[in-house]
Amino acid sequence: MACFRIDGQPRCDPGFQNCWSAQSDGPALQTLAILDSYQSLDAATKATARTVIERNLRYLLNPSADNDPPNVPGYQSKTDSLWEEEYGYSFYARAVQLKCLRATKDHPYDITVPANLDDAIAWLAGKVSAHWTGEYYATFEPGTAIDPAPADKHRAPYDPNSDILMACLYGAVAVTDERLLATAAAIRDVYTDPTTGYPINQDDEKLGYGPLIGRYPGDYYDGDVNDSPTNKDHPWILCSCNLAEIYCRLATAIEQGAPIPTDPMLERFYEQIQLPSPPDEQAAITSLRGAGGRILRAVIYHSDNLELSEQLDQSTGFQKSVSNLTWSYAAFLSVVRACAT
Repeated sequence: MACFRIDGQPRCDPGFQNCWSAQSDGPALQTLAILDSYQSLDAATKATARTVIERNLRYLLNPSADNDPPNVPGYQSKTDSLWEEEYGYSFYARAVQLKCLRATKDHPYDITVPANLDDAIAWLAGKVSAHWTGEYYATFEPGTAIDPAPADKHRAPYDPNSDILMACLYGAVAVTDERLLATAAAIRDVYTDPTTGYPINQDDEKLGYGPLIGRYPGDYYDGDVNDSPTNKDHPWILCSCNLAEIYCRLATAIEQGAPIPTDPMLERFYEQIQLPSPPDEQAAITSLRGAGGRILRAVIYHSDNLELSEQLDQSTGFQKSVSNLTWSYAAFLSVVRACAT
């Protein structure tokens, strides 16, 4: 996925400088969306859909000299991160690609699938696991180079990063994955720490709301002024909604018979939602839905008559940056559906 102007040209400054990034999650997400609606299409549109999916699969599964490293399949290539800032082997992109390839295998719909589909699924599954640091899933595969290094752009630390939550919501990481839940707990701690977290979370806690979370600990993009390392970062509505959706999806999974995750490393996860570890089933369901609801109430409380921007000021809670961001609305509606299930 890349960014283009209305005339079809890449979104760049004159001389093709400072072009917006290209992200390899696009073909996978497009394929997943088509597969989800495929049975509702008429015959002619199904034929077009198959053509698009087959083209996407060739991008993901066939070697290309344009990939990085050259001559590897797209799924083994480096890509820009979800936040369009860093470049490397992305957990999020790998999780989305893995979900896409598994869905293609499960629902072939007369699609011509390259012979290496199973090999790609196995490779990606192994690489997703390789992002575990012992404390959280890392955005980029540990031990591999990131370009530019976050420290060079003053974005360190880049983990724990909220794009891991999206690897669950949009990708192949299960909501019952104990490593995912440990990562969610680590992300939440970044923004609720009384000393270094967002002041608005302390105010909201007194009202029984929140917390609101941001993108990653070293973030300094505020959407209003120059992208300077001296800026403060702020809560993102979509990230906050994503955390709420993790809670609600886990509640539904337990309600439908999934075992309650009980690894000792989840003690902090359960402590954050005011639940003893390990919890019983009904208490877990109630507490998880309650935790999701408190985050939603914070988002609604700080909305402008239900209009949702990109970010909320970390001190006042006032909306800031891009107004009426589609992604914020989509994330909000998604968690409302998840919590109502």
